[in-house]
Amino acid sequence: MNTPDDLVNYCTPCPPLLPNLRHLDLHCAVIYTPSLLTLLSRCPRLTDISIHASDFEPAFDHHELAIFWPNLQRIVLRVDEPVQLLQPFLPALDATLLHHVEVSGSVLPQPLPSFGPALRILKLRNVYCDARDLVQALVECINLHTIAFSSVLLSPWDRAMVVPTFPSLRVAELDFFSTRILNEPVNFDDTLDLLVAMLPVPTLTDINLSDVLLSDHHLRRVLAVIQALELRIRVQRHQSTSVYVGLKPDTREARAAVKSEARRFTVRSILSTMVLMETFGISSRISDMELDVMLLVQFLRGLPAQLPVLREMIVYNWDQPADSEVERVYESIVESFAERHFQCPLLRRIDVGYRRGEQPEDCAPSDEIVRRFVSIFESTGDIVLNHEDELIPPSGFSDGNSSSSHGDDREVGR
Repeated sequence: MNTPDDLVNYCTPCPPLLPNLRHLDLHCAVIYTPSLLTLLSRCPRLTDISIHASDFEPAFDHHELAIFWPNLQRIVLRVDEPVQLLQPFLPALDATLLHHVEVSGSVLPQPLPSFGPALRILKLRNVYCDARDLVQALVECINLHTIAFSSVLLSPWDRAMVVPTFPSLRVAELDFFSTRILNEPVNFDDTLDLLVAMLPVPTLTDINLSDVLLSDHHLRRVLAVIQALELRIRVQRHQSTSVYVGLKPDTREARAAVKSEARRFTVRSILSTMVLMETFGISSRISDMELDVMLLVQFLRGLPAQLPVLREMIVYNWDQPADSEVERVYESIVESFAERHFQCPLLRRIDVGYRRGEQPEDCAPSDEIVRRFVSIFESTGDIVLNHEDELIPPSGFSDGNSSSSHGDDREVGR
């Protein structure tokens, strides 16, 4: 059941009981609290509740629900103002039976309810939480699969505290994008340290950390089981000072060799990316790269000259930069690196000048700049330059003349 703004105000005249209603989804600007309570009290068999509102009138936290939902498995509560939204629901449900809990903006109850083995997904956003309380609430959640913290502040906690790891955890996400709760500079170490401590590294398959500077000990933990794998890397502008890096086994055979699913480790902090590049030597295992042209210089300068398993490089113009900007990027690169600077014996493809998901247009670099850019990479075989407007052989190759083609690839032979 979906309700537009203010429709919940008119729910009171509805039938005295809605015995077959299982899923309730309310999205309103401001919810009239007595009407909401009346509606909820008429739905005894709910399994799924989702409420998203800017505010409640009058305040929701001074009311009690006169019902109990024995079958409730999923609860999603999102509010723009810091109100006690979760607390009134607790007497009406069995927290140990919940499969999915998502709370955004609400003031969390203290103590938190104790969740049980049924819990698979926990997502918290724009909340403050006592770290010890959170650990106690999750101690029985042996089947937890996904945990996501977005702008979550945790209280300081003793690092000697025993923190459980969750053997079924496969996805961990952390970001600090939102600024609503950030009225002054805040130290997020408590949140980051607790999340990293919870990770069952050998089985985790997807780690996503955004706007976070990772320390060496964090990186050593989360990268412990992927050191021997080939990697794919994508670098794009998310904000002015961030990049995206994803790591996973390159082939099905590699995944089979470690008896695991594909793994992805993602950071959106340029500082953390540089730590990865310099401290952990991931460059030697990169097989595929997708790069935002405006971050190309900074990224290439962080690479060693030896890229033994690199097979493919794609450069995109993500945000439609001006021609002059793109040209300056490539000019800076060819001035910074000599011909055949990067030794890439397996490199077979370089795509230059594309917008993500589109054909190359006005932002493509000039033919000469493309030729000089490709010349800084040396391979033991032919490199296919996939550029549908102009196909330019790199300098030092046997065919030094430019030629044109539309819609096909050309091998550039050494």
